Amino acid sequence: MKLEKIYSQNKQIISLEIFPPKENFEQKTEALKSEVKKLMKYNPSLISITHGAGGTYSGNSLALIKQIKDNFDISIMPHFTCVNATFNSVKNFLNTLTDSGIENILALRGDLPKDTEFVCEDFKHADSLVSFIKDKTDLSVAVAGYPEKHPEAKTLEEDIEFLLLKAHNGAKHVFTQLFFDNEIFKSYFLKVKNKCGELTVIPGILPIVSYSQITRMCSLCGTKIPYSLMNNIEKYKDNPEDIKKLGIEYSINQIKDLQKFGIKNFHMYTLNKAGIISAILDEIREN
Repeated sequence: MKLEKIYSQNKQIISLEIFPPKENFEQKTEALKSEVKKLMKYNPSLISITHGAGGTYSGNSLALIKQIKDNFDISIMPHFTCVNATFNSVKNFLNTLTDSGIENILALRGDLPKDTEFVCEDFKHADSLVSFIKDKTDLSVAVAGYPEKHPEAKTLEEDIEFLLLKAHNGAKHVFTQLFFDNEIFKSYFLKVKNKCGELTVIPGILPIVSYSQITRMCSLCGTKIPYSLMNNIEKYKDNPEDIKKLGIEYSINQIKDLQKFGIKNFHMYTLNKAGIISAILDEIREN
């Protein structure tokens, strides 16, 4: 089912993000399928599958797409990064997806892998990838949004202008980067909708599972952690179970506040684990 149809339904839409194992692929994929199966009782409408920058682990991404498609009755949205990719390589990848019955894609520029230089500039930014996909395929295209702006953007306003360019080229759905300050998301949401009311903006929710995980990820993507939350994270950083309880409670409260604001749909970063996501969805899903 295409994104347009998924998000036109008059119900809460939950999407899940998973990633392909980098090592012991077959064994870990079996374990991942077990985790996904546990989450099927919540009737998610979409699973997104990440794709390594510059083609990293692309073979594993395609293999995982097939595994999920063959084992679950759910729409799939592969990620695709275009940095250092050629027109031909992207065209071939898109053909593989469409030949497999995939109807959706998340178009990203992506980060250059470490210790790699730019060798191809066929796609400098995601807006050109969106345009290429819409020209060559019938795929429904989503893009990423950054409530706290992309790290390379000078201002949030400049970043939103780039988002509008991607929308002009054919993207209609925006899945946001993780955030922990709802007021930042609300402001971003209103600014985007004011500029382009047709865009569907879906907040990305990442549960906190450990001190090292959250500090590392926030450092990488420039996400701010509210002072009170950071104090609690520091307080429980040496107690994994308390950190997880904190993460569950915070995500539940975060989502409930966004529901009051009028947000119905949520994109859950699962980290390939069902337990914490289940605890959150038990509290926030619509009956």
